Amino acid sequence: MSQYADLSEFALPIPKPAIEGTWQAIQFEPDVLSGERFNVGVVFTQKGSRKPHARIVPGIGGFRALFGADGAENFAFLLQLLRELLLEQRKLASPSPQLTFTAKRYVGGNNPQEILDDLYADLVTIGHNRELVRDEGPAPDVVKTTKLRKDIERIARRKMGQQWSSIFREQPVELVDEAGKRHQIDLPIWRGSDLFTADLFGTIVSAKFKSPIYRSASLLEGYVNFEQAAKHVQRGRGALLILRPSYASGMYPKAVLDEIDNDIDRVTWPFLKDSRIKIHVGDTPEELADFALALAES
Repeated sequence: MSQYADLSEFALPIPKPAIEGTWQAIQFEPDVLSGERFNVGVVFTQKGSRKPHARIVPGIGGFRALFGADGAENFAFLLQLLRELLLEQRKLASPSPQLTFTAKRYVGGNNPQEILDDLYADLVTIGHNRELVRDEGPAPDVVKTTKLRKDIERIARRKMGQQWSSIFREQPVELVDEAGKRHQIDLPIWRGSDLFTADLFGTIVSAKFKSPIYRSASLLEGYVNFEQAAKHVQRGRGALLILRPSYASGMYPKAVLDEIDNDIDRVTWPFLKDSRIKIHVGDTPEELADFALALAES
C-alpha cells in the first residue's frame, strides 16, 4: 500500500454544503470606451431555482467625486432599476448595458445570505469604503412616485376611513388579451371587477425631480400603464394625477420648472380630447388626494 493510500485512509471526509448554486458579480462600466469596471454587487442563484438572491451597494453618495453630479445621478438611477429587478421582482436581468453580470461560477454554503456576505466582502472592494457608497437618501426637493403614493394613501385613509380601499390598490391589475396572454398593469386608482368593465381607473406619478433622467423615467412608466388601461377600459372614467414642484417654493430654477411643464405636456396631451379622462397636476400630495376622492364620489 502506498504512503498516499495510508494517509487517505485517515483523511476526514469533506462535508457537503447545505446549499449549492452559482454566483456572479455585478459590474458597472461608467465609460464603455475606457473599459474600467467596478464590482457593485453579487448574485447567488440556488441550484434548482430561477429566483436570484443579491446584495448591492447601498448608495452612491461618494461617487459624485468620481463621476460628477450628472454621472452619479445616472448611476443612482440605474442602481434603483437594478434593485427593483433583482430584489423586488427577483429577476436576473440588467436595466442597462452599463450594468453586466460575470459568468456563472459554482459556490456552496450554509444559506444564501452567508454566501452573499462572503462574496460581497471578497469582490465588492468599493463597498469597503463607507464614505464612497453611503446612501444619501433623496434630496428634500425630490419626491419619488412610491413615496407620493404612500402619502396620498395615508391622506385618503385619514379622510375616508376604511372606504379608502374602495378606490386605491397596491397590486397591479391583471389583463388577459385576446390571445389569452396575461398582462399586469400598475394602476393605483381602481374600482371595478376587471379591466374591461372598470368604473374608475387611474395612476399617480411624480415629476418632482431636478434630474431629467429620473423625471422622464417616472413619467414614462406612468404613461405606459395608463395608456394601456385607457385602450381597454370601455366605459370607465380615468384619472391621471401628477405631482410637480411649486413655483412658490423657490427650490427649483425657472428653467427647470419650464422643462418639467414641457415633460408633463408631452405625457398628458394624448388624453386631452378623451372626455372620460381627467388630468390634474398639483404641487402637494394633499391636493392630489382631494382630487382623487372627489372623482370617486362624483
